[in-house]
Amino acid sequence: MYAPGATPNNYAQASPLDLQNIAANLFIPPPAGSINEQPDPLNPESSQDNPSLIHQLVVLAAFCKELELQAHLIHLNYTGPDFLPLHAFLKEQYQLHQEQFDVLAEFVRTQGAFLPTTNAQLRAALPCFSEPESPDPLAMVAIYADNLAQQAEMARNLDQSAIAERAIDVVDYAASLVAAANKAIWFLSASR
Repeated sequence: MYAPGATPNNYAQASPLDLQNIAANLFIPPPAGSINEQPDPLNPESSQDNPSLIHQLVVLAAFCKELELQAHLIHLNYTGPDFLPLHAFLKEQYQLHQEQFDVLAEFVRTQGAFLPTTNAQLRAALPCFSEPESPDPLAMVAIYADNLAQQAEMARNLDQSAIAERAIDVVDYAASLVAAANKAIWFLSASR
């Protein structure tokens, strides 16, 4: 396998031609189904193993990424008598959504799939996401609460797919997403 005069112990003594031959022999084309043929995470039918679960994980990850941005923007733009507690709460929320995105993305990778590679592709995965139409503080918070309710529903649906796939780690995490969303909705409702 090694070029004449070049073994793992004496590469320093190998000629440039020997090194080229070694490098040529080291390249092995990727097997079928490798990185060049990954399933499309935006297409629920593109993976043979568990298409529904992977697709739902990508959609929920994209949703969490949008929640992160929305919570951060409300955190910065909110005004009102309850500014300080809501400002602190929303900072915790956008940091939580960032962590949720990361965990969901890692679940996608452990399922053998990839996430979209651009923000535009990630946003294209979203079936729905409500945006405030005005800078009215109460409207921004209400829309964010509605999006949290949507996140909880998506996590409930994810839970069903994960049970079917026996992905116990995803089942447990889906339950924690529902609990976190419900608690945040309660806090926001109590502060209005």
